[in-house]
Amino acid sequence: MGDGETPDVAEERALVHAKRAAIEQSGSYLESYTEVVGQKLTKDEIRVISAGLVKVEVVEKTISIQEKGGINFGVKIKAVVNTDNMMSMVSRMRDRSMTDKYNEVQQKYDSLQKEHLSDLNSQQVEKRVNNEKQWLSNYWLDTGMAHYLRKEYDEAILAAKKSNMLNRNNSTFAAQIWQVSLDIAG
Repeated sequence: MGDGETPDVAEERALVHAKRAAIEQSGSYLESYTEVVGQKLTKDEIRVISAGLVKVEVVEKTISIQEKGGINFGVKIKAVVNTDNMMSMVSRMRDRSMTDKYNEVQQKYDSLQKEHLSDLNSQQVEKRVNNEKQWLSNYWLDTGMAHYLRKEYDEAILAAKKSNMLNRNNSTFAAQIWQVSLDIAG
């Protein structure tokens, strides 16, 4: 399971990997393309296609925790692969424009996935920072209340100000302490 990935996504990814492995074991088509201009190699491509209709039955799902705290999702499947449409996939592969379009779509998908993961990570960091601010604000609020109850008004005001700087929602308590201290001083 990767960073920013939910257990459902990791489990689905394990299933996709198992399906791909089943198709690849059922047979692959390999094509090599080499372009030479003026005795100089300009392009050398190897393309592999594994295609088929897959009927899958999930036999077993596993979740394990690694020593370093990572989580592994595994899936064991029973797959029946029908490779009857292999030749139609080969003819599509030979149409380079279709292959180029596929590569372009794959690159866009990868880019969008990276952006999405980056956004998720940013949201998680922001949430952690806000949670820490809230915790610190509540800590200073509790500290201020303890000083107030011991009639240590200067310390109570200082703690209330610190709480208020971290969380403006605690400002009513800070105002109350300030008013009480003014009443006592006056």
